[in-house]
Amino acid sequence: MDGFRPVPHRNIELVLDGYRAFLRGDFEEAFALLGHGVEWDGARSVEPCAGKPEVEATIGELFGDGFPLELAEVIAAGDHVMLGFRDCSDPAAPTQYFAVVEIEDGKVVAIHQFQDRLD
Repeated sequence: MDGFRPVPHRNIELVLDGYRAFLRGDFEEAFALLGHGVEWDGARSVEPCAGKPEVEATIGELFGDGFPLELAEVIAAGDHVMLGFRDCSDPAAPTQYFAVVEIEDGKVVAIHQFQDRLD
């Protein structure tokens, strides 16, 4: 098949666009990918939050001074994208986190965070 190229999964591209925006510190672009009713079930010591303004505020508080998470893997399955991150904020003790992002109509509608891949 001459000229055949695999087309990247559009949901992976959407999530990667948001990740790249966070790395650049462009929260406005990243937040544009969130649906109005987005829900995040929380992470580590972060309480769950719902609704775009609350999720934006929580993310801003957590990562306003930088985004210390290095993307390690991305796997898509339909409207879900699994992300594996390494927390690089403490180089002596790197930690892994996982998130499953749900996407509907080109917007992030839910973020489920896990400490372990098996969760």
